[in-house]
Amino acid sequence: MEHNSSPPATPSGHEPNAIDVRAVWLSGVGLFAILVATFFLMVNLWQGLAGQAATTSDSEPTRSKIASSATGVPELNPKQHLQLERLRINERELLTEYAWIDREAGVARIPIDRAIQIVAESGLPRTGGTPLSSGGRARE
Repeated sequence: MEHNSSPPATPSGHEPNAIDVRAVWLSGVGLFAILVATFFLMVNLWQGLAGQAATTSDSEPTRSKIASSATGVPELNPKQHLQLERLRINERELLTEYAWIDREAGVARIPIDRAIQIVAESGLPRTGGTPLSSGGRARE
């Protein structure tokens, strides 16, 4: 019996089974289909947003609508500057004009400048308590 130690003969040339042409072609077609679908989705999205922007630009700004629709968010006041101006006028009146607080008890409000002048001339009123030193203990 003879033993043939040489390996079996292989055909020379290329390997015809290494590349599956059909799979490569189907992958390309699938990628192209995904690309086309993405393009159409983006075009529809763009047109939808453009249409939405056109309808909202005709009406008043939507910031207040958005703020009022959200829970816990106060609605913006477009006349806030007028309220602030009225507040400042009211504060100025309180600080610069004379007025009765309680006429029967003899309590009146005086302008702040006059109150500062009175305190500067006569000093602060003395109270019945003992003055405290900077350490928080009574001076002796």
